[in-house]
Amino acid sequence: MRLASTPDSHGAVILDSKDAINRLSDRLIARGLAGTFGRITGSTPLKQRQIAAECRVILATSTVDVGYNFERLVPPPRQNLDWLLLSARNRSAFWQRLGRVGRVLGKSVANIPSQVLAYLPCEAWNQGLSDLDISGGREALRVALERCTCLDKPFLSIYWRSEALLEVARPVLQLEKLLRGLEGQPAIEALFENMRQLLGAGRPCSYYRHRMRLIESAGMVARYKPARDNKHPFEWMSTFMRNQLIEAYLKEEHPEDLDAMKAGDFTYEEAACTLRKEPEARELCRFARNLELAYAPLFRFRDSLFSNLIVQDPHGLLLDEPDQIELDPLHLLRYYEFMENSEGIVLRARAEPPYSIHLRLRFIGESRDFAACQLNKLQAFESVGIERKRAGALAPCSLLSRLSQEPMAGVAICPTTNAALRWHLKKSGVESYPLTVVANNREQEYLFFPNLSGILAVASGGARLRLPDDEDLYIV
Repeated sequence: MRLASTPDSHGAVILDSKDAINRLSDRLIARGLAGTFGRITGSTPLKQRQIAAECRVILATSTVDVGYNFERLVPPPRQNLDWLLLSARNRSAFWQRLGRVGRVLGKSVANIPSQVLAYLPCEAWNQGLSDLDISGGREALRVALERCTCLDKPFLSIYWRSEALLEVARPVLQLEKLLRGLEGQPAIEALFENMRQLLGAGRPCSYYRHRMRLIESAGMVARYKPARDNKHPFEWMSTFMRNQLIEAYLKEEHPEDLDAMKAGDFTYEEAACTLRKEPEARELCRFARNLELAYAPLFRFRDSLFSNLIVQDPHGLLLDEPDQIELDPLHLLRYYEFMENSEGIVLRARAEPPYSIHLRLRFIGESRDFAACQLNKLQAFESVGIERKRAGALAPCSLLSRLSQEPMAGVAICPTTNAALRWHLKKSGVESYPLTVVANNREQEYLFFPNLSGILAVASGGARLRLPDDEDLYIV
């Protein structure tokens, strides 16, 4: 109706889900509106984004939330968007998406209002949004939204008050290294301290310096190949970093040896000599690799378990014009039927209904050992089998076995003892996957929360989390 009644208007629809955008595209095509809209998602190639921006209707995901102005080749004299339909799970997304309309800076016509239709969580209306006095304008809206606790951005404050501040610490400490011995070096720690206080974090710079050096030394050992490398990484890392890694390893794998070393039964140098030799060297490399992989989500822009795949989209299921596209493997497995041939992965159709993803892990030991040592702990689980199911039936494909060879960083929890937390996180839209652990031919069901969002989600629910070296993940 809007397109018919206002033929000169331009608008956009911004939703959280890529699948929802693509299914909306299908419905518009079925209504005979092909050619009137274009899609902009994180996977859309630049050329197709530029074409989509010229359409009367733009279907978009959160990729346009920040810094996107929907500019066209021939700018209109008024705002670029006359109307916007949006959904938002939190207050931050609402304001970012609302900011896409009404942008009249530099326009010759600045008195035509834009129209917005926003879909917010139902709880917002029960928390006072229904009492909004629209005559109060933007300030009244801001106050009303601030009262809606259901619109708080999950985990943002926890992010800065947790181990995740390493994301800020890493470039600051790298800058500190570059300036070592120079006049401006002391200012770097002051810079970090100012950022820490601004973000509400509770750990001093020395703590994050300590953690970054541990992760750095773990990375050196994790990439060590005895057959390839002439020297062990202990030879070129500082004594402090070497000793720090030895302590972390012994604390996690051989706590009684750590007590003995601290009691003076043997030295760090003697421990380093032992850890250069097999089988201890192999154990140390495994520990170091797990430590490095477990922390990797903190330093990645994309919160995804796997690297994107290049897929062919000949039927326009994701793109407005047939082309190849980068796609998250789990999104591919859940929402699409596809085939693999000499050209790679080719999309065939949307999955109706979508598949579900299940994980399966074989653990060497007793079930109680897994529960005691592996639950509520940031881990990089290796050799996790991935299963794709629909209505309980397996839907195998060769891609599953390839992905199963990659480690998965995240946290496993018991859904029974954490029932309230599980319900809260599911309601908040935090993604998790059923994890079946097989130990001595006995199966036990758990939940796996991947990557950084899962780690912080579980921590925010009050569960005590441990880091790979068995330190606590503090929320301070």
